[in-house]
Amino acid sequence: MRWLKELFKNHFATWLLLPYLLTAMFADGLANDKPIFCVSNEGVYWLAFTDTWRTFFSNASHLSESVDWKHKQYDLVIWPIIPFSPKETHLMESALLSPFSATAKEQGHWLGTDALGRDVLSGIIHGSRWSLSVAILGMVGATSVGLMFGLFAGWWRDKGLKMKRLQFYALIFSIFWLAIQVYLAQGSYTIPFWVMGLGMLGLLYLLSSIMLPILSIWFRNPVTLPLNASLDYLLVMISSFPIILLILTLSQSLEPGLSLLILSISLLGWPLVALLTRSETERMRQTEFILAGQASGLPVYRLLLIHILPNLWPRIQVVFSLGVAQAVMLESALSYLGLGVPLDQVSWGSQIASAQSQRGAWWLVVFPGIALLLFVAVVMKLSRPSLTTLA
Repeated sequence: MRWLKELFKNHFATWLLLPYLLTAMFADGLANDKPIFCVSNEGVYWLAFTDTWRTFFSNASHLSESVDWKHKQYDLVIWPIIPFSPKETHLMESALLSPFSATAKEQGHWLGTDALGRDVLSGIIHGSRWSLSVAILGMVGATSVGLMFGLFAGWWRDKGLKMKRLQFYALIFSIFWLAIQVYLAQGSYTIPFWVMGLGMLGLLYLLSSIMLPILSIWFRNPVTLPLNASLDYLLVMISSFPIILLILTLSQSLEPGLSLLILSISLLGWPLVALLTRSETERMRQTEFILAGQASGLPVYRLLLIHILPNLWPRIQVVFSLGVAQAVMLESALSYLGLGVPLDQVSWGSQIASAQSQRGAWWLVVFPGIALLLFVAVVMKLSRPSLTTLA
């Protein structure tokens, strides 16, 4: 916890980032067309959070979509600061209001409305949740994949890891099978889907290990895995594809939405993590404390997870922060092109995209753009190399 205290003590940018995170977490309570809390003759409800946390507020879930809460009578009611949902439309009286117009101030649209009468500030608040969630989830996936490839390639390099030939073929077959299942799923990636897929990989590997003793010597001969060279070839293949072309290729098999965004961010973010992890693992493999651990007979997984990985984390932190900033910009760009958020969701990029058909509505571009710019600037400030000294 010491590094966290020092982070907030010495970095003003951390305090600027905190409002973004809190806004994303409590967007429903800041901007919503439902009360935060109300008491009426129908009962007591916490309404603003029913869409996000239905498990905890299930008593109001059957009412939240059908009741006009703004025109009901209450014994006690607490409204959000901004009493508008990002999906709430007003085509007649509130369409395309400038933030400086008297009508916008009278109705409480502090940053104006778009052509459908949707509140811009409410969209920015709820858009922060989508943009930040996609960016963080995408970079978590990119960091996980990059760490795995980097650790393995940096430790075993080209001649250190051996595997029985049958187990190697089973592994290759399992990867191809999982890739086919991912393609056939068409974006329906639920938790049972991944559990079944990973379980199939483990089952095939287990069966191949059981069958080894009864097969010929050819299947039992070890195969050397060139991890370092394979990582180099993989990085060259990915870097040779233009980013937009790669994303357009993915969009042919995945519908625009959460799966496409997270997969795109993960594919584009893991190479940098893998390169950094590999170089640092190769360097630390020759240090005295790792050599001493090898001499004392410590298993490889213990050396990697307990001794090397914690020393990598300060540097991975910087790469992760930079990746989140780039991922937010990528998500905004994809949403602007129509490959990002679904139609029933709002993000900073989709808000900017909605201004294309509304010439002169400068507030539809300026305010979401400022929110995006400030977030990227704050994260880039936090990603300075001086953060590597924190441990």
